[in-house]
Amino acid sequence: MKGLREKKPRKSLREIRSIKRVDLSKDEKDLLQLWALSKKLEKKPLSKVARIILLLDSGFSPTQIAQKLNVSRQTVHRWKKLFLIERLEALVR
Repeated sequence: MKGLREKKPRKSLREIRSIKRVDLSKDEKDLLQLWALSKKLEKKPLSKVARIILLLDSGFSPTQIAQKLNVSRQTVHRWKKLFLIERLEALVR
């Protein structure tokens, strides 16, 4: 049927918390790096969220990311959860 989104399998909160790294595809990584480094976006939330996801992919802990980017751990966990469920769609809606 037209207009219906494909249903993705939902991960439980426990599964999401246990995931240490976000495994990005090459295309996802390239796009996130573009957003993170864009001069036009550097003061926008999208740039910071892109950096959060890239650091998660690099193996940094939520606590390390929160300190490095001056955000709360809850913010890091929220974006990690949203990204793991919706991938890039979570960042552009």
